[in-house]
Amino acid sequence: MSHQPDYPRLFTSDHPKRSQTMKHHSSPPSIRPGVLFRRLLVMPSLKSCAIGALLSLTAPSSLLADQFQLHYESAPAATGPWTRPVQDGVITLPDGTIQVPNTGSNQLFRLSIQRMTGGTNSPYETLDSVPQRTLDLARQHFLQFAGAQNGDGSTPEDNSNWNGTEKISSRVLKFYDLTYEGGSIPAYYEFKIVAADNASNAPIAFLSGDTREPETDRGYLLVCAHEGDTPVSEFSTYGKTPGEQLLGSLASQEGMRLFRFGPAFRTVEDAAGNLLGSLGTQPFKVPADILRFGNPNYAGTFNSETDADPEEGTTGPKFVVEHYGSYQDFKGDFVKNPVYQEMRSRRALACRTEWDLINGRRVTPPPVLTVAVHQVTNILNDRFVTRFLLDDENVESPLAGIVTNQAGGLTIAGLRPGSATLTVQSSLGVSKYWLTVPDPAGTAGSAQAVGNLQSFVAGWQTPINWWCGSPFADQPRYYQPLRPEWCRAVGCGPVAWAMLLAWWDHKGVPSAFAANSPNRYYSAKNVDSQMIMQAGQPGWTALISLLSELHNECDVICSPTSDAGATFPSDMAAAIWPKTYAERKIYLTLGVSYSYSWDLIDPDWNNPSTLARQSIWNGRPSALGLGFLWHYALAYGYRYREYKTSEYAAPTYIQRYFACNEGWGKANGVYYSGNDTFFGTHIRFWQK
Repeated sequence: MSHQPDYPRLFTSDHPKRSQTMKHHSSPPSIRPGVLFRRLLVMPSLKSCAIGALLSLTAPSSLLADQFQLHYESAPAATGPWTRPVQDGVITLPDGTIQVPNTGSNQLFRLSIQRMTGGTNSPYETLDSVPQRTLDLARQHFLQFAGAQNGDGSTPEDNSNWNGTEKISSRVLKFYDLTYEGGSIPAYYEFKIVAADNASNAPIAFLSGDTREPETDRGYLLVCAHEGDTPVSEFSTYGKTPGEQLLGSLASQEGMRLFRFGPAFRTVEDAAGNLLGSLGTQPFKVPADILRFGNPNYAGTFNSETDADPEEGTTGPKFVVEHYGSYQDFKGDFVKNPVYQEMRSRRALACRTEWDLINGRRVTPPPVLTVAVHQVTNILNDRFVTRFLLDDENVESPLAGIVTNQAGGLTIAGLRPGSATLTVQSSLGVSKYWLTVPDPAGTAGSAQAVGNLQSFVAGWQTPINWWCGSPFADQPRYYQPLRPEWCRAVGCGPVAWAMLLAWWDHKGVPSAFAANSPNRYYSAKNVDSQMIMQAGQPGWTALISLLSELHNECDVICSPTSDAGATFPSDMAAAIWPKTYAERKIYLTLGVSYSYSWDLIDPDWNNPSTLARQSIWNGRPSALGLGFLWHYALAYGYRYREYKTSEYAAPTYIQRYFACNEGWGKANGVYYSGNDTFFGTHIRFWQK
């Protein structure tokens, strides 16, 4: 006699005072729009439970494009208490079912089905509801990775790109910005990238299966819905999205709204505007007094073999910063603070040409200036030049030598074939040119030409990547630990410097990292820095000692209302001299060549970005400032792409991104726009 298994009983709880056993139907029940369904499922008390397709639901055809969010809870009895499983214990199986541990004596599980249709009450939007221009930008950016090249000196095996085994998820998250339409409509759309579905039931050969756990989270694209920011403002090719992380800890997501305050700070609010969670650095109030300097740019160079240490205060002014007393205080100041307003205006100006191209508006490439190799030429003699910048990455083999003439104009000597942007400030204003030094063999110079020659197609050219060693594998994974002698957090400035010094420690320059404890002289001679920050493990004492020293040298300003600390750019730039003094002057084990620059996102010059690109082009990470003076990261990659109308003409526009180690302990980096940088460095250490 065969045993007939017991079917689980399903109870309806649509009405709080009514529960009844559902009868089996020949056709499944249909979903009514906007109704939250809950079902109680009686299950045996197992050590682990797999939850699969328990209910078959038929929706009207008008709802087939909608998405649904499933939540389940367990309890020992129908009266509760109901709890959700611990996130770390949840396992998603290849067929989509979920396995969760069952702790204690929980016998009942209930499943809630929430319709996620987008709109004002949901942080989600369906893919087909996203504005078409925004969706096109996401798809175009995503597809460009298939043909990306690596630049000269870069790691050949670029594992930090999408490679064609991914797709854009149908779930999109909306981010708001209080400075765009008052935060009433989405300012950004976050597109999740997932592994493409290539499931198959085809037989395989014995022992030929893959032993690796499948990675389904392949990063994200953040696309701007307005012209005040870079069209694709940031992206990552690995891991979960920032929006997912913010929403993941909430009991319910209906009515929640996501906000972005520049590249380094995001929040999630409830319907009343209360702060429920944040991600990134904690902002501080930038004083409006900084604008009295007009367009400040503070830059300097130093070589330990030839230069004396600079005097204190020569890296630029230091301002008294304030800390926000509340989230509401911060939001109000973010909108009205004239410094933030000016920086937003400059950022919009920096990316205006890219938006012009997207929208089909006419864009004129910069005029071309041609100078032959080993030829000296006087140009722009009709104007008095006060400042110039040659935006050339290869500083160790410059494209040209340039000096100003007292009588007017510039004298330029071509040094090698190539091309780069030349920005000139003169009595006639600021002008940009495309300086070209032709190859004597007859081919027009191109500073970025790599790879095999291909037939030219007008438009966006093949992207080129440069890396400092292996893309993220060489990066120290540090975060801000908490200690009472700090703020309690140590500050993002000290962490960015610590990651840079640890990188050099593992590249044969231990004197760059040199920590006071346990023994500074030993540390200056031996590799002792952690690559993954972990308390109690070898290198922890040295790392905490180094961070304490950097916390002091960066003069971190502690907030009285939180555990955050702020580092002003002038202090960030100056920290490296006292940090390396003992190794340079006493032990005589370290040499340093150092350049720095900081400004307020100047769209005409963007000198910090230039320095960072020069550093990465030469295989060296750069300490980089992102956004509204709030955050420092470590840039380890650089992505370059030109828009050209003809093969040998000047580029109409150059798109640039930095791959950044954010200093938040993550296993992946994030690409940020080169238009979002306020601080940059190019530093080289060598062991003596």
